[in-house]
Formats: sequence, C-alpha cells, structure tokens
Amino acid sequence: RVEGDGACLALDLHHFTEGSALARTVMWLCEIHRESSGGVLGRVPARLAIITGWGRHSDTVGSSSLKDVISAFLLKVQSPFVMSTSNKGRFVCETQFVSNWLQDVAQTYPTRSLDLQDGLSKQSLLCYFKK
Repeated sequence: RVEGDGACLALDLHHFTEGSALARTVMWLCEIHRESSGGVLGRVPARLAIITGWGRHSDTVGSSSLKDVISAFLLKVQSPFVMSTSNKGRFVCETQFVSNWLQDVAQTYPTRSLDLQDGLSKQSLLCYFKK
C-alpha cells in the first residue's frame, strides 16, 4: 500500500504468520528489485516500509514474535532497513538504498540471492533474480 502523501510504499504484515510474513517479505523485495532494475524506479515511492506491528495484539503486549522474525531476517540478509524511531513496529529505508542493496545482492549471487529458512517448517524459499 502507498501511504500518506504517496512518498512511502509499505508492506503491511499485520495478521500474517511468521512463515507467511517471511515469504511475503522476500516476494516484495523481489518485486522492488524487478521495478528498480527495469528502469522504472521512479514509479516506486522514495521510502519503503515493512510494518510488523509492535505487539499491541500479542498475548504479551509489547512483544511481537513477527517483528522479531522479520528483524532477524533483515539482519541476516544485511538489508539496509532499520527500525523506525517513531514506530517500533515498522522498518524503514530510502528506496534508493534498498535498490542499491538488491543490485549488489543480485550481482554477488546471480542465481540465488535471498535464501530464507522458515524456523517452523524448515522450508526454504529462494528468490531468483534475472539480470
């Protein structure tokens, strides 16, 4: 979804399970990569956000297993996303930094770039980039 003044494209993972949120995050990053490598980055807003929530609806308020899983994944793949200082349930980054990072990943691993393993089912999901 595009938010506010149209300057931010957000992936809202509220109500996703951990495994489906990981899969959707990888798919979304692949979509961003395709948009940016196809020369149409201008169609993508200047900022990107991944919304996990901070745990308001969790059994333990303020504790979000979804946020923890997505945070660990973003660290594992060395993404440029950081937790928002104004909303602890949101990871943010400038689109150009994400685009540059995805280009570097695609060049380093031309056939397989993002390999995620779901901690529950031990299934691997691979995101393939085409040059």
